[in-house]
Amino acid sequence: MAKKKDEFLDAVTARAMHDLDMRRVLRESGIDPSGSAKELRSRLDSLSLDQRTELQERSTLLEEASGRPNDLYYALGELASVSWAERTKGLQDQAEALLTNEMEHARSALSANDVDRFDKIRSEVESVSEAVMAGDRDARRDVRKELRSYFQDQGISIPTERRRIIVDQISDMLPLSPEIAQVRQAPAMLTQARMDHDRRMEAMREQTPANEMKATPTLTR
Repeated sequence: MAKKKDEFLDAVTARAMHDLDMRRVLRESGIDPSGSAKELRSRLDSLSLDQRTELQERSTLLEEASGRPNDLYYALGELASVSWAERTKGLQDQAEALLTNEMEHARSALSANDVDRFDKIRSEVESVSEAVMAGDRDARRDVRKELRSYFQDQGISIPTERRRIIVDQISDMLPLSPEIAQVRQAPAMLTQARMDHDRRMEAMREQTPANEMKATPTLTR
């Protein structure tokens, strides 16, 4: 049997994912706002009637003080999530391909001491990483445009500054996938790997003369 929809808790959860003020309200109500939306929603489901009443009162005060209603966060959050998934699918595919192919090839090249091949791959990784992160910025910009359009399309009248805060909060907190986050760090990881490799090779070169002398056979007449 499907769980009965609770629009109040859905809206509070959605706002808490984007708004620090709502997280403060939750903490003041004795509720841990950390974790995913699913985890927070589970905590809210377990509230007693008194706790829920207190949360409703605090939430109403926040809505009145901020001029930003909870259900608007819910609607915009749903819209942003769908739009974000669509706009970042291509970036996700790029990220997965880079981690599966180029990064593995770079490690193999370094293991074989083929530094020229490694440096070529590292340059390619840097280009892909820059393109993915630029795509991330473009996707957030496009989501913001879509959210702003929502206000006009739905005939929602809200002061410009309050609208900007909501849009920025929601778009800025759209999550990076683990793969895209790794791609962001990939160039630095390869640079560090090359530095570590160079240090190991230098240490080996410093040890080689002595080893070679010990290993050189004595010529007899």
